[in-house]
Formats: sequence, structure tokens, C-alpha cells
Amino acid sequence: MQPKRRGETAHSDVGPGDKAERTSRYHQSKFRAEECVRASGLTWTIIRPSIIFGPEDAFVNSWRNYTNSPVVPVIGDGTYRLQPVSVNDVARCFVMALEMPETFGKIFEVCGPDRLTYNDLLDTIGRVPQAPRNESFPARSA
Repeated sequence: MQPKRRGETAHSDVGPGDKAERTSRYHQSKFRAEECVRASGLTWTIIRPSIIFGPEDAFVNSWRNYTNSPVVPVIGDGTYRLQPVSVNDVARCFVMALEMPETFGKIFEVCGPDRLTYNDLLDTIGRVPQAPRNESFPARSA
């Protein structure tokens, strides 16, 4: 594939493995955005990160506030698995996608190494007083 503009990339929060059939309007809108990018005629690479964690992330820092309260909201039964990924790893993927033409026209689902249940993730967030900077997520294996 010959790039029309070198180094264009797209970010999508659709999440790993998501499809157009998702029932959430949020996920459907992200999938439609991906379809627009793919049909744009531009050279593209789509990166779909899992939950991103880092020094100032929204997910871990928001949930840390909940884990210190007497009641912690759990979506569903909490036994589904997630693979949080470091913001540094996601940034590295973007840089690589911009520098490697073989990524053009492809979708990459980016996850961290640890598979945790949602409940285990909340427990881990509650045990860590402050998220470490530039390190791997301090997760126990599920």
C-alpha cells in the first residue's frame, strides 16, 4: 500500500475484539468512527488499547477514590477479565505505527501482560496507595 500521507495513525477506544454488533452506543460510535477512517482514502493504522493506566489516567485514579469508600460499584459480576496496558506501551505503539509502513492499513489491539478479573483489578487499585510512575501495573495473577 502506498501512503497518501506518511505517518497518519488513528486511536480508537473501541477496545480489543469489539465488533459493530456491540450493544453499547458508545462502542457502536467508536466502530463507526473506525469505518470512516478506513473509508477516508488516507493511509491509516488503528490502535485499540485496553484500559490504559499511567500517572494521570482517568480509570485507575477515578476508581482509587471508590475503593476507599465503604461501597465500591462493580459492573456486572466482576468476573470478566481485563488486560490493562501502560500508557508508555501505548505511546510506544503509536510511535512504531508512525515509523513502520507495514502497519498501514492494519488494526492493532494493545493489551498489557496481566489478565485480571474486574474484581481483582479493583482490589489491586485499592491496595496501591499511588499508582507507580513508568512501571508495570502491580497486578497479581488471577
